[in-house]
Amino acid sequence: MENNRALADQFLSIEQARAILPMSKQWYAKQRAAKTGPPVVRVGTRVFYPHSGLVAWVAARAVTAAADTSALPEAA
Repeated sequence: MENNRALADQFLSIEQARAILPMSKQWYAKQRAAKTGPPVVRVGTRVFYPHSGLVAWVAARAVTAAADTSALPEAA
């Protein structure tokens, strides 16, 4: 049973996913409809987000600040 619980913990409900990526339920629904959001698994009418897929999707959108400002246009 413990093994099944560990496997089930990898799939998050929308509420659990919102703890990681705090967006509205409507945002999640729009992203699913447009197929542009985090990966999703559907089981019947229920929707789950694989934890690793959600974290990877967020990480892929991370933006880092440029440390080198020499490429920035000069002020007029």
